[in-house]
Amino acid sequence: MKILHIVDFHPDYHDFYGGAEIATMRLVKELEKNKIKNYYLITPPTKNKILEKNVFVTKTIYNYIDFKKPKSLKNRILSNFDFFKIIFPFDIIVFLKSRKILKKIKPEIVHFHNFKKISFAPLIWVKLYKIKSFLSIYDYWFFCPNETLIDLNNNICKKYNSIYCFKCFKIQFRFRIFLPLRKKFFNFFLKKIDGYIFLSNSSLKIGREYGLSIRKSKVIPQIFEEFKDEPYDLPKGNILLYIGWIQYRKGLHILIEALSNIKKEIPDVLLYVIGEIENVEKKYVENIFKMIKDKNLSENVVIKGKLHHQEIKKYFKESKVVVIPEQWENMSPVVLVESMFNKKAIVASRIGGIKEFIEDGKEGFLCEPQNIYEFAEKIKILLKNNELVKKFGENAFKKAKEIWDNEKNISKIIEFYKGKN
Repeated sequence: MKILHIVDFHPDYHDFYGGAEIATMRLVKELEKNKIKNYYLITPPTKNKILEKNVFVTKTIYNYIDFKKPKSLKNRILSNFDFFKIIFPFDIIVFLKSRKILKKIKPEIVHFHNFKKISFAPLIWVKLYKIKSFLSIYDYWFFCPNETLIDLNNNICKKYNSIYCFKCFKIQFRFRIFLPLRKKFFNFFLKKIDGYIFLSNSSLKIGREYGLSIRKSKVIPQIFEEFKDEPYDLPKGNILLYIGWIQYRKGLHILIEALSNIKKEIPDVLLYVIGEIENVEKKYVENIFKMIKDKNLSENVVIKGKLHHQEIKKYFKESKVVVIPEQWENMSPVVLVESMFNKKAIVASRIGGIKEFIEDGKEGFLCEPQNIYEFAEKIKILLKNNELVKKFGENAFKKAKEIWDNEKNISKIIEFYKGKN
């Protein structure tokens, strides 16, 4: 079996990537263990590294924009196309280039992952050549232009690509007027996919509410690296860990507010913040730094920025509690799973897929997403109770081994590829 994985970025070749790209790479490694040949189609690398033979590259319209000459006629035209792709994601350059790549590889299956830059364009050739296609849904880009299912008032939205998006989605007016057509465009392509892979039952429910075929859908937890069952080693300090994008939807502001309360009883509490701060919401990042200063938390918060996956392991070992204050219906946060495998006590939002994996009071504590007081109180309980920290960590590891069993989950994916739902 030959599989082509279409994904914008690859951790080995790009500086900018997220959990979905790491999950794709882990999936490929497990498939290769099962004697399956895998190929990648990615956007041009940003790292100076020689491509492996199974990695193919396609430029997009974005690559032809000259950011040094923003006012040139060519640049203005191409920029319009790039903005237009937010609503109608079809890249004509990818369309032309992907045909040759598909003809060269001749895959039996094409698996789409995160492909906002590459767009739906290759799917036309996939259908013409009668190749089976699958889609892993890692976020809500398909159902919401903002990708978050959070409306203008920061409430959970279930209107799904409706005219209501006109108020919410902040791009130029001449593009926003086309938003009501976004759902029709997406549905045209989504209906051509042979199988949808969801990471949790809560995200499957959203897909079903949106209108995706339940017959073509399957919940399969993502693939993770192997974690050894090592003896629990209790960290010495009162250290908290946050890992994630520095964006409103990830809820760091809730944790900073809670930390101000925690400090009154536990003055030496320390929070490590690991995550992208350069290419995200500038105003939100500025507000986070302002909050830290205004609440006199400069000695209690250490912002590390984005770190390599291997570097993060050190902070898991040092931290007593991992806090996941999600404000959106994240289907299966990577940090949640890695925290469970690292035997960490967890305090997280009762939202999205999180509540499927953490039982309140057993593997960790769950809080209402915007309840600062509840986050503060439950974090304090753990920082004051080492035995409970250890118990939660051991329970979390045991549950993670059951849910994210690679052998079991890769078998489910292969069976799904073969048409056995």
